[in-house]
Amino acid sequence: VDGGKADGQVLVGKISLIQKVLKSEKDTSTNDEWLVEITELEDVGDGYYADYPSRKRKSKRTLRNLQYIAPLAASFVRAEDAYKVPRDMSVSPPVPKPSHPS
Repeated sequence: VDGGKADGQVLVGKISLIQKVLKSEKDTSTNDEWLVEITELEDVGDGYYADYPSRKRKSKRTLRNLQYIAPLAASFVRAEDAYKVPRDMSVSPPVPKPSHPS
């Protein structure tokens, strides 16, 4: 996910909530809109990302529009108590759509 900084910071997190945006009766668009609450994961090195402690976790949530989210393949590694996100340098990570249209 775009971390929101101009230098292209990437936020790695997991989805904790998905919610459909209700439209007014006057809104005639057919596209459904979805909001996603993402809980940021802490980068612990070597491509591992772990949950923050519960006290910090509440402040590490962000709300984004689903169309601006890009999926990452990850596996939970019990020995590290963290998610392993492959960082193959020959393959570019998925790029989310810009969250602030130019």
